[in-house]
Amino acid sequence: MGFTALRLRPRVQTLPDGKFQPIVVVDDGGGGEAVFGAALLTHQEANDAAIAACNAALPDAKWADGWLR
Repeated sequence: MGFTALRLRPRVQTLPDGKFQPIVVVDDGGGGEAVFGAALLTHQEANDAAIAACNAALPDAKWADGWLR
């Protein structure tokens, strides 16, 4: 049985209506995916929401190279 590391990366997507969507990119070493949050009015709000989601999912992890590991 192998060990798989979970890594999370916060991202923000600009939507056509001018709002911003927080995204968490999930890398489990075998494919990964993206989880999209609700659209927000500012880039900063969306960025903060993506970072908060990463921290909530892996509260004891460490940040390195833009990934929470």
